[in-house]
Amino acid sequence: MDEILITGGRAVLRSVQEVKAVSIDDFYEELAKSAGVRTPVLPERVIFYAARNERKIYLTHQHPAVKRIDVRMGANSVHEYSLFLPHVYFMHAYFNSAMENLYVYCSGGLVNDTTDMLCKLPLKNIHADGLVCIGDDLKFNLDGRLADKIARTENFFWESKFNSDLDSNFQRALPELFKQGMSPAESEDPLLVWQRMSLDQSFDTAKISWKPLAKLSEIATDLLEG
Repeated sequence: MDEILITGGRAVLRSVQEVKAVSIDDFYEELAKSAGVRTPVLPERVIFYAARNERKIYLTHQHPAVKRIDVRMGANSVHEYSLFLPHVYFMHAYFNSAMENLYVYCSGGLVNDTTDMLCKLPLKNIHADGLVCIGDDLKFNLDGRLADKIARTENFFWESKFNSDLDSNFQRALPELFKQGMSPAESEDPLLVWQRMSLDQSFDTAKISWKPLAKLSEIATDLLEG
Protein backbone atom coordinates (compact mmCIF):
# COMPACT_ATOMS: atom_id res chain seq x y z
CA MET A 1 0.00 0.00 0.00
CA ASP A 2 1.05 3.66 -0.40
CA GLU A 3 1.62 6.03 2.50
CA ILE A 4 2.68 9.64 2.76
CA LEU A 5 5.44 10.35 5.28
CA ILE A 6 5.79 14.02 6.25
CA THR A 7 9.09 14.72 7.99
CA GLY A 8 11.94 17.22 7.84
CA GLY A 9 9.93 19.67 5.72
CA ARG A 10 9.30 17.10 3.02
CA ALA A 11 6.35 14.95 1.96
CA VAL A 12 7.45 11.52 0.77
CA LEU A 13 5.14 9.13 -1.06
CA ARG A 14 6.31 5.57 -0.57
CA SER A 15 5.02 2.08 -1.15
CA VAL A 16 5.14 -0.29 1.85
CA GLN A 17 4.12 -3.88 2.42
CA GLU A 18 1.68 -4.47 5.28
CA VAL A 19 2.86 -7.47 7.31
CA LYS A 20 0.42 -7.31 10.20
CA ALA A 21 -2.24 -4.89 11.39
CA VAL A 22 -3.70 -4.69 14.89
CA SER A 23 -5.91 -2.23 16.70
CA ILE A 24 -4.30 0.50 18.79
CA ASP A 25 -5.74 -1.05 21.97
CA ASP A 26 -4.21 -4.43 21.12
CA PHE A 27 -0.90 -2.75 20.32
CA TYR A 28 -0.73 -1.10 23.75
CA GLU A 29 -1.81 -4.36 25.38
CA GLU A 30 1.11 -6.27 23.83
CA LEU A 31 3.50 -3.40 24.49
CA ALA A 32 2.62 -3.42 28.19
CA LYS A 33 3.20 -7.16 28.39
CA SER A 34 6.56 -7.06 26.63
CA ALA A 35 7.74 -4.11 28.70
CA GLY A 36 6.97 -5.96 31.90
CA VAL A 37 5.00 -3.07 33.37
CA ARG A 38 2.10 -5.13 34.64
CA THR A 39 1.68 -7.70 37.40
CA PRO A 40 -0.97 -10.39 37.70
CA VAL A 41 -4.01 -9.87 39.89
CA LEU A 42 -2.72 -11.26 43.17
CA PRO A 43 -4.83 -13.25 45.63
CA GLU A 44 -5.82 -11.80 48.99
CA ARG A 45 -3.06 -11.85 51.64
CA VAL A 46 -0.26 -11.99 49.07
CA ILE A 47 2.09 -9.24 50.25
CA PHE A 48 5.06 -9.94 47.95
CA TYR A 49 5.37 -11.30 44.42
CA ALA A 50 8.42 -11.84 42.23
CA ALA A 51 9.12 -13.73 39.01
CA ARG A 52 12.09 -14.71 36.89
CA ASN A 53 11.60 -16.63 33.67
CA GLU A 54 9.25 -19.53 34.51
CA ARG A 55 9.64 -19.23 38.30
CA LYS A 56 7.18 -17.26 40.41
CA ILE A 57 6.99 -16.78 44.17
CA TYR A 58 4.10 -15.51 46.29
CA LEU A 59 4.51 -14.54 49.95
CA THR A 60 1.36 -14.62 52.08
CA HIS A 61 0.84 -13.34 55.60
CA GLN A 62 -1.22 -14.61 58.54
CA HIS A 63 -1.59 -12.43 61.62
CA PRO A 64 -0.73 -13.78 65.10
CA ALA A 65 -3.43 -16.17 66.27
CA VAL A 66 -4.04 -19.33 68.23
CA LYS A 67 -3.73 -22.39 66.01
CA ARG A 68 -4.49 -26.03 66.68
CA ILE A 69 -1.43 -28.14 65.93
CA ASP A 70 -1.71 -31.95 65.79
CA VAL A 71 1.45 -33.96 66.42
CA ARG A 72 1.62 -37.70 65.91
CA MET A 73 3.26 -39.20 68.99
CA GLY A 74 3.16 -42.84 67.92
CA ALA A 75 1.43 -45.21 65.58
CA ASN A 76 -2.04 -44.52 67.00
CA SER A 77 -1.55 -41.47 69.20
CA VAL A 78 -2.02 -37.80 68.22
CA HIS A 79 -1.44 -34.94 70.66
CA GLU A 80 -3.32 -31.70 70.04
CA TYR A 81 -1.72 -28.37 71.05
CA SER A 82 -3.20 -24.88 71.07
CA LEU A 83 -0.36 -22.49 70.32
CA PHE A 84 -0.39 -18.73 69.99
CA LEU A 85 1.66 -18.25 66.82
CA PRO A 86 3.48 -15.09 65.73
CA HIS A 87 3.15 -13.55 62.27
CA VAL A 88 3.36 -16.49 59.86
CA TYR A 89 4.58 -16.12 56.28
CA PHE A 90 4.15 -18.76 53.57
CA MET A 91 6.25 -18.63 50.42
CA HIS A 92 4.54 -20.45 47.55
CA ALA A 93 7.05 -21.34 44.82
CA TYR A 94 5.64 -22.04 41.35
CA PHE A 95 7.14 -23.18 38.06
CA ASN A 96 4.83 -21.73 35.41
CA SER A 97 1.38 -22.57 36.81
CA ALA A 98 2.46 -25.63 38.79
CA MET A 99 3.16 -25.47 42.50
CA GLU A 100 6.76 -26.55 43.10
CA ASN A 101 7.41 -26.04 46.83
CA LEU A 102 6.05 -24.46 49.98
CA TYR A 103 8.15 -22.64 52.57
CA VAL A 104 7.04 -21.24 55.92
CA TYR A 105 8.59 -18.61 58.17
CA CYS A 106 7.61 -16.41 61.09
CA SER A 107 8.37 -13.01 62.58
CA GLY A 108 7.69 -11.18 65.81
CA GLY A 109 6.63 -8.10 63.86
CA LEU A 110 5.25 -7.23 60.46
CA VAL A 111 7.49 -7.68 57.44
CA ASN A 112 7.21 -4.39 55.55
CA ASP A 113 10.34 -4.41 53.42
CA THR A 114 12.46 -6.92 51.52
CA THR A 115 15.34 -6.11 53.88
CA ASP A 116 13.32 -7.37 56.87
CA MET A 117 14.34 -10.63 58.51
CA LEU A 118 12.26 -13.78 58.34
CA CYS A 119 12.66 -16.27 61.19
CA LYS A 120 12.34 -20.01 61.61
CA LEU A 121 8.86 -21.20 62.54
CA PRO A 122 9.48 -23.70 65.37
CA LEU A 123 7.07 -26.42 64.31
CA LYS A 124 7.83 -29.96 63.24
CA ASN A 125 8.31 -31.31 59.70
CA ILE A 126 10.03 -28.15 58.49
CA HIS A 127 13.49 -28.17 56.93
CA ALA A 128 16.23 -25.81 58.07
CA ASP A 129 15.52 -23.43 55.16
CA GLY A 130 11.78 -23.36 55.84
CA LEU A 131 10.85 -25.97 53.24
CA VAL A 132 7.70 -27.85 54.21
CA CYS A 133 7.25 -31.60 53.72
CA ILE A 134 3.97 -31.76 51.81
CA GLY A 135 4.43 -34.79 49.54
CA ASP A 136 3.56 -35.13 45.88
CA ASP A 137 -0.15 -35.91 46.24
CA LEU A 138 -1.05 -32.30 46.98
CA LYS A 139 1.14 -30.92 44.18
CA PHE A 140 -0.39 -33.14 41.51
CA ASN A 141 -3.96 -32.45 42.63
CA LEU A 142 -3.82 -28.65 42.80
CA ASP A 143 -5.90 -27.01 40.10
CA GLY A 144 -8.17 -24.04 39.59
CA ARG A 145 -7.47 -20.38 40.32
CA LEU A 146 -4.28 -19.30 42.04
CA ALA A 147 -6.17 -18.05 45.11
CA ASP A 148 -7.75 -21.49 45.55
CA LYS A 149 -4.39 -23.23 45.17
CA ILE A 150 -2.82 -21.02 47.82
CA ALA A 151 -5.71 -21.53 50.23
CA ARG A 152 -5.72 -25.31 49.76
CA THR A 153 -1.96 -25.53 50.25
CA GLU A 154 -2.01 -23.57 53.50
CA ASN A 155 -5.03 -25.47 54.81
CA PHE A 156 -3.19 -28.70 54.03
CA PHE A 157 -0.28 -27.50 56.17
CA TRP A 158 -2.41 -26.55 59.19
CA GLU A 159 -4.50 -29.72 59.00
CA SER A 160 -1.49 -32.03 58.76
CA LYS A 161 -0.45 -34.49 61.43
CA PHE A 162 3.06 -33.35 62.28
CA ASN A 163 5.67 -35.89 63.39
CA SER A 164 9.30 -36.01 64.53
CA ASP A 165 10.98 -36.82 61.21
CA LEU A 166 12.85 -33.49 61.25
CA ASP A 167 13.08 -33.10 65.02
CA SER A 168 16.64 -31.78 64.97
CA ASN A 169 15.52 -28.80 62.84
CA PHE A 170 12.62 -28.24 65.22
CA GLN A 171 14.93 -28.18 68.25
CA ARG A 172 17.31 -25.71 66.58
CA ALA A 173 14.41 -23.41 65.62
CA LEU A 174 12.96 -23.27 69.15
CA PRO A 175 13.34 -20.02 71.09
CA GLU A 176 15.20 -20.63 74.35
CA LEU A 177 12.16 -19.50 76.34
CA PHE A 178 10.19 -22.57 75.22
CA LYS A 179 12.88 -24.89 76.55
CA GLN A 180 12.34 -23.78 80.15
CA GLY A 181 9.88 -26.40 81.38
CA MET A 182 8.19 -26.14 84.78
CA SER A 183 7.55 -29.88 85.05
CA PRO A 184 9.15 -33.10 83.82
CA ALA A 185 6.53 -33.30 81.07
CA GLU A 186 7.29 -29.76 79.88
CA SER A 187 11.02 -30.40 80.03
CA GLU A 188 10.54 -33.26 77.59
CA ASP A 189 8.03 -31.43 75.39
CA PRO A 190 8.66 -27.71 74.72
CA LEU A 191 5.34 -27.43 72.87
CA LEU A 192 3.68 -27.87 76.28
CA VAL A 193 5.63 -24.84 77.50
CA TRP A 194 4.51 -22.85 74.47
CA GLN A 195 0.92 -23.96 75.03
CA ARG A 196 1.00 -22.91 78.70
CA MET A 197 2.37 -19.49 77.77
CA SER A 198 -0.28 -19.13 75.07
CA LEU A 199 -2.97 -19.23 77.79
CA ASP A 200 -1.49 -16.17 79.47
CA GLN A 201 -3.23 -13.01 78.26
CA SER A 202 0.03 -11.09 78.61
CA PHE A 203 1.82 -13.41 76.17
CA ASP A 204 3.25 -11.26 73.39
CA THR A 205 4.77 -12.96 70.34
CA ALA A 206 6.60 -9.73 69.47
CA LYS A 207 8.75 -10.15 72.59
CA ILE A 208 9.91 -13.68 71.77
CA SER A 209 13.42 -14.12 70.34
CA TRP A 210 12.51 -16.12 67.24
CA LYS A 211 15.55 -17.65 65.52
CA PRO A 212 16.50 -15.58 62.44
CA LEU A 213 16.77 -17.31 59.06
CA ALA A 214 17.46 -14.74 56.32
CA LYS A 215 16.24 -11.47 54.85
CA LEU A 216 13.25 -11.67 52.51
CA SER A 217 15.37 -10.36 49.63
CA GLU A 218 17.94 -13.13 50.14
CA ILE A 219 15.29 -15.85 50.31
CA ALA A 220 13.54 -14.52 47.19
CA THR A 221 16.79 -14.40 45.21
CA ASP A 222 17.70 -17.98 46.15
CA LEU A 223 14.27 -19.33 45.20
CA LEU A 224 14.10 -17.52 41.86
CA GLU A 225 17.54 -18.73 40.89
CA GLY A 226 16.40 -22.29 41.56
